[in-house]
Amino acid sequence: VIIFSGQLCFSVASTMAMVTASRPLRAAFVLLVWLCLTWGAWGALKEDSPSASTPPIPRLGSSVRSMFCLHNRVAGLDIVDTTAVVKDNYDWDNLDRRPDHNFLGLKIPSGQKECRQMENNRWAHGSPWTLTLIFNGGRTATLSLDQDDAFEKPWGLKRPGCQSEVPGLWALETSARENIVTVELFQAIVGANSTVPRGK
Repeated sequence: VIIFSGQLCFSVASTMAMVTASRPLRAAFVLLVWLCLTWGAWGALKEDSPSASTPPIPRLGSSVRSMFCLHNRVAGLDIVDTTAVVKDNYDWDNLDRRPDHNFLGLKIPSGQKECRQMENNRWAHGSPWTLTLIFNGGRTATLSLDQDDAFEKPWGLKRPGCQSEVPGLWALETSARENIVTVELFQAIVGANSTVPRGK
């Protein structure tokens, strides 16, 4: 309706501008033509833009896949169990490809790496989750992670949050390959003047 009214207004105003001999009246009708064009354009944008009543984008086909890898480089310490907790179910699109399902109960010996495929909801703003590791001897470490790093940091490098009972445990996250996040675990050697990560 708005677009049709704008077109009708434009037709009438442009016709009057052509047939009017008076210069002030002609200028007024030219201004009216401009207003009609603006009105019509605004109506087109309004009809194309989503409103509050627009239904949400369906989640079917909204997933995007990525990979998460954990590399245990801690010398002499095996990971004997793992648990994971996601912050929001909305962030994930497949029950079998989310951390609290496919990173549950893993064993990762020292020097070994485990990778699992993840399936994120592309409409989510971040995919935060926590991963708890249990080492032989009973000590634990909990990592704070975000699987969206696989997409937002294609060449990223950072240290994720880590609460650890293992002295000097380091966690280093890399995403040097597209859609793959890898967390490397090290144990630091604490010397008189420096702290240096060591591992396999």
